[in-house]
This record gives sequence, structure tokens and C-alpha cells, in this order.
Amino acid sequence: MSASEAVTETVILHVKEGINAADATSEAGSKFIELAKVMKRQDGSGAQYWGHMVEVPTVFVWNIDWESMSHVHKFIASSDYAPFLALVKEIFDVEQGQLMLFTNWTSSAAASFKSKVTEIALLTLPEGYGETEKKIIEDALVSVNHNVQVVGKATGAAIGFVVGVKPAKNKSTPEGQVIALHGVYGYDSIDDHIRWKEQPEHAKAIESLGYVVEKTGLGGAKVAGLDMFHVHFQEGP
Repeated sequence: MSASEAVTETVILHVKEGINAADATSEAGSKFIELAKVMKRQDGSGAQYWGHMVEVPTVFVWNIDWESMSHVHKFIASSDYAPFLALVKEIFDVEQGQLMLFTNWTSSAAASFKSKVTEIALLTLPEGYGETEKKIIEDALVSVNHNVQVVGKATGAAIGFVVGVKPAKNKSTPEGQVIALHGVYGYDSIDDHIRWKEQPEHAKAIESLGYVVEKTGLGGAKVAGLDMFHVHFQEGP
């Protein structure tokens, strides 16, 4: 991937005890808004979406669109970065660890992030995977993403390939695998997602993924012990 291609930065963090970082009326929430404003004024930054994980509310997910990785590196080298990190540590329990990834989407993910609830799945591939594996995955997921919207009533569906992960070795990833695929699917409710999983087309989608697993070694990354999770995202300033 070129350093000039657009990416979405996703940061997954644990909040400190008793904190709701998505509540702008709280002290912690107002501090988080300050963080979002710092991001907003950076050259090359775009839309932001954040929220707590539904299944594990102490986990917080923050997405930032960037025009390129070059713009990310420029922010890290800026005078804004050190005070930004200091404020992060006031809200988030960084000692519990964090997961940061950068995704190059194959189509726009905005509709998924703007939906009432978003399903998120991170998937792995063997270290050293290449264009052959990526093409197999993309070809298989064209029909899956079509059906999840037409039959499953998803309000958004997008996949992207992960072009960077920090830390590269993390508890989410099985040995010999790297986080490689990022899927985001929007719904009007979690119940709508559950209903989609009960449809025969969903069973066919799982069969298609079985072929992909066989051909590419595709696997699952766990976040907070879960194969997938949901977030009610808010859109940033």
C-alpha cells in the first residue's frame, strides 16, 4: 500500500473504572471531546466515530479517517502529540493495553459507521499473505455483502485490509497469524443482526467463508474475548 492512500485508524482501549467517555456531559466525556477536537484540527484528518462496546462496555472504540498514513506520521511528529497522549491517559487505562489498526477499505465504510448499531469483526491471515489471498477474499465477499444488505437488511457493509497493527504481536492474534481483514456491518438494531443470522442466506455465507478459510487460512481475532462485537457509534465534531 502507498503511504498516500486513505486509511481509517481504529483504536480500541479500556476506559478507567466508572468512566463513560461517550457521555459528553460528564467530565471524562468532555475531555474526550477535547481529544477529538485535537484530531479534527490535524492536517489530513476526516470523519470520526466512537462508542463503547455493547457486549463489554469498559472497552471503547474510536475510528478516525485519514487522507493518508503520511498525515498520521505528521501528527505523531507534531507538538500536539505529547499533550494528546497525556490526556488519553486521564481517561483510558493504557496499562490494560490497546489495539491500534489502520484499514484500507475496498469500499466506503461510512454507512456502516453511521448506522444505529455496527457489527465489527477482525479476521486474521497467515503472516506473509499476499494479493492471491486478498483476491479470493474479495471475490467471495461480494455476494456475502450483497445478501447481508438485501436479505439481512443491513444499512451498511464494508470490508478493508489492515495495513498496520500496533502492537504487531497482541493477545487478539493466534500464533503465526496477523490481523488482516476488518469488517463493519450496520443495522437498525442488534435484533436485525440476529434475524439475519437465522436466514438460509446466512448459512450459505458461512459456507462461502469455509471455502475462503480452506484456501487462505483466514481465521478470527478476538477482541475482549469476542469473535465479533457491536458498537453504537457517535459521529465526531
